[in-house]
Order: sequence, then C-alpha cells, then structure tokens
Amino acid sequence: MHTLLVLLLVLLISGCPLQDEPSPPPTFPRAEGISRLAVSKGVQLTERSSIDRFVEALSPLQSGWGYTWHTYPTPQASVFFVGPGEVPLCRVDLGPNWLGSDCGQLKSGAKWPPYVHLSSVQARWFRDAVGGKWEVK
Repeated sequence: MHTLLVLLLVLLISGCPLQDEPSPPPTFPRAEGISRLAVSKGVQLTERSSIDRFVEALSPLQSGWGYTWHTYPTPQASVFFVGPGEVPLCRVDLGPNWLGSDCGQLKSGAKWPPYVHLSSVQARWFRDAVGGKWEVK
C-alpha cells in the first residue's frame, strides 16, 4: 500500500510543471499611439516625454518572459495604455521585482498574461516612473 501511494505521488508531481512556461515577449504599442498612461493608483501620465521614456524602458525586456505555472502575482500597480479617443490598448502590471503585460496577447490565450523578472534597478525605475511607494526586491 505504501509503495502504491508513493508511486501515485510521483506520478502526480511529475505531471505538474515546476517552472514557468516560456512565452514570447509582449508587443508594446508605439509611444506615438499612446495619448496617456493611466495608473491604477490614480496617477495620469500625459506628458509626451514621460510616455516616451516609459515605453522606451520596456524595449530592453525582450527575453525571459513566461507564463506562471501557479497563480499570477498580485501587482502593486497596473499601467493602462490609452490611445487617442480614450481607446484602451493594453496594460502593464508592476510588482516588487517583476513586470507583466497583456500587450499583444490573444484575449483567448493563456489564463494570465506573461511576466518577466526585473533587476532591482529596473523595478525601482518603473516604480518611480508611476509614483509608486512599494518596496523593491
């Protein structure tokens, strides 16, 4: 009986992925097509230079993206890209050491958007860009 339980446990564990499933990087909108960045904490970024810098800071994040094998982490803030005519384009979620995004993702695709781990310097830059106050890890 003990052997059967161990065998069932091994089969159960081997069927569960223990690491994130790789994903292609999001396709972020061009800065010129964004009229404002609406942050979930109530901040509105409408200056062209602020929008340009934010989008430019996303461009180095071209690798390391993945879909989580467990629950999507809770963001500290979400940044919504809003186009002309108040058309919502997509969003970026910011965490203490990660960034997630549904930009360019199929709405019928994965349950949660992909995310990427950030260095503490990158995480601090994104936090400060949206006026965040959370701890960076």
